[in-house]
Amino acid sequence: MSLREWISWLKDFIRERYVIVSLLVLCVFIFPDYLSPVFAIASLIAAAGEVRGKKPFFSVRGSGLLLLLFIADIALTVIYSISRISSLLTALLWLGMFSIYFALRAVITDSERFRRFMQLLTLCVGLLGLIACFQYLACEVFGADKKLLHFWCFLDEAVSKIYPLRSYQDDIRVASTFMNPNIFAEVMVALLPLCYYAVGKAKHAGTKNLFIICIIVGTIGTAFSFSRTGYFCIFVLMILTLIFITKRLSRHQSILLVTLFIISILLVFFTPNLFMDRIMRLHYGDASLQYHLLEWKNALEAISHRFLFGYGAGAGVSQAVMHSHGLDVLHSHNLILELLLEGGIPMLALYCAVVVKTLNNQIVYMYRWRKNNLLGFCLFSAIIMLMIFGFTDYPLLTPGLIGSFILIITLSDISMDLFMFSGS
Repeated sequence: MSLREWISWLKDFIRERYVIVSLLVLCVFIFPDYLSPVFAIASLIAAAGEVRGKKPFFSVRGSGLLLLLFIADIALTVIYSISRISSLLTALLWLGMFSIYFALRAVITDSERFRRFMQLLTLCVGLLGLIACFQYLACEVFGADKKLLHFWCFLDEAVSKIYPLRSYQDDIRVASTFMNPNIFAEVMVALLPLCYYAVGKAKHAGTKNLFIICIIVGTIGTAFSFSRTGYFCIFVLMILTLIFITKRLSRHQSILLVTLFIISILLVFFTPNLFMDRIMRLHYGDASLQYHLLEWKNALEAISHRFLFGYGAGAGVSQAVMHSHGLDVLHSHNLILELLLEGGIPMLALYCAVVVKTLNNQIVYMYRWRKNNLLGFCLFSAIIMLMIFGFTDYPLLTPGLIGSFILIITLSDISMDLFMFSGS
């Protein structure tokens, strides 16, 4: 294909409605968090023009239905919340981000469109990793202003004049397009497993190699966040790869696996002192770990007083509760404790129901029954990555994190429609 033919094909491709919707969804991760709901709702508006046939536009099933109940429970906490404004805004945020579910289910109606979306997602991951690598090299190697660690700093400064934003800067820990390196790492480890699908389903060697490069660059970029949990997640992902898909690896996928192992080993031995210092702190007593223990202790104490329904959803609520215990933090740095603190037993139960339903779909139906075992592995691993981060953080705090969780749930339900019930 000549360059002119390729450009002509690309123009026609990006004009297709499902591509426009897909790009709007992926903008959730590329642009600042405070714009994420705008892109999510825009994707729903763009999807409204899709020819739907007999399928209802606002169709919901399986994990998505349970997720809607979870959001409804968030909304109910407004009634008794200690900060009703925070709870109301949190409920509206979840509803806005749930637009991703309806938008993608409306436009991804066959396996080819599903494959194309996963390819675009892989390119997005590569872009986020490339930005992170650029930030690290610019600040660490060339001594550029640490301001570059915030990719959207010029937008952040403008927004801060209207609404104060919490900035984060700690040595040379990159955050790519996000405002916090840990949030960047959380989103990346959730999206990286999904990229395996693009590699496995690529039809040409050139595109397969491109997606492999995207995964490698995304992995390196995530490593430059110097998130200890992020490193552990990458290690767990490799173990899961060995257990689930080693026997089904093609030559290119084998190269990918070996490359990732080599990169991980090199990063451990040759990264700057920053990484090794953060690892050694775990052995000698890390201040952040000790502070987490204090947060968990106080969160448990607060939960014991209102364990049934919690104090209300929202970061403002959990911040107020933790502040009443003498801690100036946004949340309790633990997913289970945070869900109990905000919504009590019902919120935790509904979240667990969503996760269990999704895992069951991917392991029992996609993988075990071999409807699409590669996709089953990818979605299962993505959920596991978020759960691992949930031990030391709250991976539902920001719009970007909420978007990554909803995206995984959405892809799981779409996979059931396309591969389980349609037989394609």
